[in-house]
Amino acid sequence: MSMELDPRALLAITAPLVGAAWPVLSGLALFLGRPLSERATCRGTAAHALALLGLAIANTVLLLRSGSAFHHELPPWFNSGGYHFNTSVLFDGFSAVYALLTAAIYGVIARFSFQYLHREKGFNRFFLLFSLLAAALTLVSYSGNFDMLFAGWELAGISSVMLISFFRENTRSAQNSLRA
Repeated sequence: MSMELDPRALLAITAPLVGAAWPVLSGLALFLGRPLSERATCRGTAAHALALLGLAIANTVLLLRSGSAFHHELPPWFNSGGYHFNTSVLFDGFSAVYALLTAAIYGVIARFSFQYLHREKGFNRFFLLFSLLAAALTLVSYSGNFDMLFAGWELAGISSVMLISFFRENTRSAQNSLRA
């Protein structure tokens, strides 16, 4: 059984995967006790932001050329009882605006944060959480069903709470993160 993949669907599938790649790599380096240098973190985050923006632009161009939204079902991740965790991507006008806005704002905030957090104790942790938030919002913008939307939204919520409480020593930021 051959499964032909529409180039639009291939780009839409690639965007959430690219979105997850940098947070996974930088998180693995932190977990192994080998944090990246500030320069490597800046370059990786900048490349991540440019890749997400490039994919959003490419998907938007393909959407405008074709004139119609596209929806692509992927094989289910797992089956349990009668429940199937299906994955699908959807790219329409709303997704295009949301993906472009997310990628552009992510790049602008990352650029500002490079200088603002220079030599800060949790530099790598901040960019890991921030990249995770960008990946989650990318997943939300490309989600084609409720399951993927819920997964992306929960990941965005967790990373947002952790970003709010970034300065652990400040009790006020911890209290505010619990409110969020």
